[in-house]
Formats: sequence, C-alpha cells, structure tokens
Amino acid sequence: RKSNRQSITGIVINNGELSVSKKWVRNFRAAIFNAKKQKIEGSLSNGLRSEISGMAAWLKSVNEMKYDKMIKDALDVIRNN
Repeated sequence: RKSNRQSITGIVINNGELSVSKKWVRNFRAAIFNAKKQKIEGSLSNGLRSEISGMAAWLKSVNEMKYDKMIKDALDVIRNN
C-alpha cells in the first residue's frame, strides 16, 4: 500500500526516493564507530576495513546525496594514516 514501507532487495522506495532501512543505517554507523575505536587503540583490521568500504560503496550506489556525510565519515576512517 502507499502508506506502508515499500522495499525490494534491501532498498526502500518511498515517495520516489531511494534509501535503506533504519536498521541497516544503525549497523553501518556502529561499524564506523567500532572502526574509529579500533583505529585509536592501534590499527584497523583488514576485515573491518573491507566491510566498511563495501558498505560505503553500496550506500553510495543507492543514494549518494542523502547519505553523503556517513559515506565521508566511513572513507575517512578506513584511510591509511
């Protein structure tokens, strides 16, 4: 129905705008937070770096303008410094 969330393959399509579910966004933010914490404590694991890179790329392909800040935060965290 028009008033319900419309989603297909993990992408939410409402009011003509593509987005992702709130649960997915929470998981992505948690991954970024954990990566920042891990980076402060020492070095970032390759697995977490790859996970965040993939999540950021997928989010960018869904709606780059809406999630621009989160994508930039993710890429800043995974950069080698």
